[in-house]
Amino acid sequence: MAERFNFILSDEERESLELLKSKGLRPESLIKVQVLLLGDKGSSGPALDLKSISKSTGVSIRTILALKERVVSGGLEGVVFERSWPRKVCPDRLVNPPVKLVALARALAPPGAPQGEIRWALRLLADKILELGYSGVPRADSPDWAKPLANLCVYWKTPPRPSAEYASFMEDILSLYSRPYQELEPVVCLKLASQQLVGSIDRSKDLGVGRPPFDCHEYVRLGQAYIFLAVEPLTGARLVEVSPTKDQADWVKILVKLASLWPKAQKICLVLDHNHNLDIAILSQNWGPGKVNKLSDLFEIHKAPKFGDWLNQASLEFEVLKHLALVRPQGDVLALAELLSAWEAAKNQDKVYGQIEWDFTVYDARIQLKRFYPKKNA
Repeated sequence: MAERFNFILSDEERESLELLKSKGLRPESLIKVQVLLLGDKGSSGPALDLKSISKSTGVSIRTILALKERVVSGGLEGVVFERSWPRKVCPDRLVNPPVKLVALARALAPPGAPQGEIRWALRLLADKILELGYSGVPRADSPDWAKPLANLCVYWKTPPRPSAEYASFMEDILSLYSRPYQELEPVVCLKLASQQLVGSIDRSKDLGVGRPPFDCHEYVRLGQAYIFLAVEPLTGARLVEVSPTKDQADWVKILVKLASLWPKAQKICLVLDHNHNLDIAILSQNWGPGKVNKLSDLFEIHKAPKFGDWLNQASLEFEVLKHLALVRPQGDVLALAELLSAWEAAKNQDKVYGQIEWDFTVYDARIQLKRFYPKKNA
């Protein structure tokens, strides 16, 4: 079988995988680590072929190919620690799309898509259909779009048992979202996510006159980049920054840019995911007390609870970003930054759909999520 997906591991990634081998992983995770180390195409890796890897690990060639595809598209951690072996991932599809809708989507395919977006979102497509004068197509705000949109929804995890910590963190963020807009105290949601850098090697062949060319593309993982996505829900302002690292210097840069976007703010309520251990006071060790003390006085940190990433509206916005702009692989940080910069500019100019309407309140949580609240002792 031809190898379409290959990856290059950095020295840090190889060291982390070697460290995982000595920690006593589950047998299936240990075999995956061995496959990744043997299939590394970098200068430090053995770069074995499929048959050699299969003979050394006892894994079928088809499973190794699926594992390589998941590494190139999703990264190392998600592949190593997932419970099951990777299966063929089906592309995103609409649920029973109308024939006219499919035909128009193909006719308006890139480069006809809006600036900053690779594919047509359902809302943009509906507006375009009405603009071109097609009849019989529902408006963008019609409930008829609910069924296709449900296919793009993300299913978030919930806590396995009632938790007082989960309930308190959730109510803190929900009460923050229920505030009216205040220019002096804006609420900003910040998300940090990793994105795989994937290069493409064109190995197409010309089979001669009168015969279609043989298209063959080989994809190589070239590391990863980190995306900082900030959004102010009530005004729709967005900020997207791309960085090859996520150290303290990158956090300070994004905080300084957020402070410059809201120069009149006396306090910025910053909502983060639970896994971001951001302590502004610790940053003063490398950046001096002057600048960091100003940031510490300006930002007020609110963390989403564990199993509560749905409370961070920047996480929801990032899922939209993945479906609209991060469909095609990007091979370097500059190309990814240019693509996201165009998406950010288009979103900031959208005054109609740019704002996020959040209707879930503390009162709703106490009724609909009652099972997550700890029971009072009798």
